[in-house]
Amino acid sequence: MPLAQLPPMGWNSWNTFGWQINEQLILEMADLMASQGYREAGYEYLVIDDCWSLRERGKEGRIVPDPEKFPHGMKAVADYVHSKGLKFGMYSCAGVRTCAGYPGSYEKGKVITGIEDAEAMENVTVYHAGTAVVDGQLVTNGGRVLAVTALGDTFENARNLAYEACEKIDFEGKTLRHDIGLRALRGRDAWDA
Repeated sequence: MPLAQLPPMGWNSWNTFGWQINEQLILEMADLMASQGYREAGYEYLVIDDCWSLRERGKEGRIVPDPEKFPHGMKAVADYVHSKGLKFGMYSCAGVRTCAGYPGSYEKGKVITGIEDAEAMENVTVYHAGTAVVDGQLVTNGGRVLAVTALGDTFENARNLAYEACEKIDFEGKTLRHDIGLRALRGRDAWDA
């Protein structure tokens, strides 16, 4: 597969406006990206970062756009951004709350498998943070679901053992960081690994 000519590039609202975002600002940014040549230069993404929703979930448990900030809703904003030939993204996190304290996008009730295999590994500890037992099954229950640590004769061996344990665990929507411990192993230049 050939490499892309450019890396994925775009604009993110947090870098310019932080929490002070609204529909008008996003529409204006889409207009600028389209009219000032950013799209042609390879900037194809417009991403709304944190603080676009209400501070609490709606009645049905869903994340709800702030009607004062986005009076026409997010579909209208996405449609407008797409009409400018751009791709649209919205930030959330897999935790209970975002960094700014808004609701995260976690899901509950996903069955967790392989946990016994990971917990049975020597020098591995699995910490349950967002789990519950429902009808005799271990399931996700919001936020950071699990944390896995390991001991080894070297830092790198401990890190590798922790990731080996992580690979035994599975549930729908599972994600894990792959940069943990890299700064300790390689210094500050390790963010790209």
